Amino acid sequence: MSLTPGDVTHPKLAQLDELHIHLVMPKVVKESYDDLIQGETMTFSRFIEEVQGLQAGRPQSLTLL
Repeated sequence: MSLTPGDVTHPKLAQLDELHIHLVMPKVVKESYDDLIQGETMTFSRFIEEVQGLQAGRPQSLTLL
């Protein structure tokens, strides 16, 4: 899935949350959204940090399915 600024709405984000899907997007796109959506999404760099932490055996908040 690709997205452009404005594609994510509060109802869409709620649907993703119900499905336990975490939205990852470029920082520049994330910054174009309001605080609520920014708080519920993650940047690619943060996602990579989370995965690296999992690979290093450190407990992280991200669950990969």
